[in-house]
Amino acid sequence: MGPPLLASPKFKGRKKWSDRLKGAFEHQGKIWSGKLEAQIKSDVSELAAARPANALNVHKKGSFDGLVVALESKLALLESGRNP
Repeated sequence: MGPPLLASPKFKGRKKWSDRLKGAFEHQGKIWSGKLEAQIKSDVSELAAARPANALNVHKKGSFDGLVVALESKLALLESGRNP
């Protein structure tokens, strides 16, 4: 069995996630298609929905937690009839 697909150097970098995934597949000689991309995105979204606590990088989670707190605060203001 070969190395894990996402261990490919083609998956690292700042390009869009789907472009890096395509590069990793092609780097390992695998066939890429729009249908495969859609299936992988669907699989990943289902996994993230099933276990949201595991879906975010622990080191980058603070930004999302801050966003949630800010959005909840704004929603509370809107629900109380005050303008944020």
